[in-house]
Amino acid sequence: MESRTRRPLRYKPVDGEFVIRNGKEFFNRPLYGVSTATQSGDFRVDAGDLPEFSMYLPGHGGNLKIGFVTAADATPKWAANADEVLARYRPGRMIYEIRDLMLGKGMLRAEVLTTDEGAGFVVKVEGTGVPAGIRLAWAFAGVSGRRGQRNGDIGCERQPVSQFFQVRREECEGNHYVFESSAATGRPVVRVLSSAAEMVLTFPVGSMGSVRDFESWTAPPPTESVRGTAAMDSSHPTLIGSVGLRNAPLYMTIDHAHAGGSSVMTDPGKSFEARSIQVKAIAGTLKIDNRMIT
Repeated sequence: MESRTRRPLRYKPVDGEFVIRNGKEFFNRPLYGVSTATQSGDFRVDAGDLPEFSMYLPGHGGNLKIGFVTAADATPKWAANADEVLARYRPGRMIYEIRDLMLGKGMLRAEVLTTDEGAGFVVKVEGTGVPAGIRLAWAFAGVSGRRGQRNGDIGCERQPVSQFFQVRREECEGNHYVFESSAATGRPVVRVLSSAAEMVLTFPVGSMGSVRDFESWTAPPPTESVRGTAAMDSSHPTLIGSVGLRNAPLYMTIDHAHAGGSSVMTDPGKSFEARSIQVKAIAGTLKIDNRMIT
């Protein structure tokens, strides 16, 4: 019986984190939003072994994925396809260390937290030792409100969650992207309007983004930097963009506009650090002794 049930230990406990190198699962590590007197805490962002993030509002609120574009003549990549992805689940957050031949001896580090109010999340990205000219790429798509049989709970849908929360072409239908800019911060703001929900996305200053057809979602990130709405007439639009890496961290935010939070986060760096302290304090109320796990 033991030979039929034993499985290799995929996630290794390391200093209070669960760590996996080059895992294959998407969306199997939910990060939950806050619960308040006016909000039940049903919101979550489903992260996983690979750096693509699916929002559940409840109902599918779209996916965000990140990648990188080089100045050299090399095919860009989404981070999920990088040579090495080390994923760390630290209570209440996901941390990724992304390495690839195109990044030289350096790496990208991405950290994900939910916001401390409303229904949203923040992605903090830093480049360490990467070649000059590297751009951080991203894509967002799929605000549909799709729920499934059991709200996408692991093991409760007809498909594994790695497949269930992948963006489908039909989920992009009816999504409309409105480009704005924050007067207070200069950060680009994109509102995503759909019958399911209104989402508010913000990106680092200097970002370039455009709306493209769904085929761009499955293709590598585009090498050219485009600002504007290249395919606003697309019946299945997606948002694609990029920004040059710099010495300071870069922040991307996504919020459900009608979930009680601020429409546009004025200082995502400050908000991220405050939420990080809060999550660490909450996690510190529970201690697990994993010294017996081998």
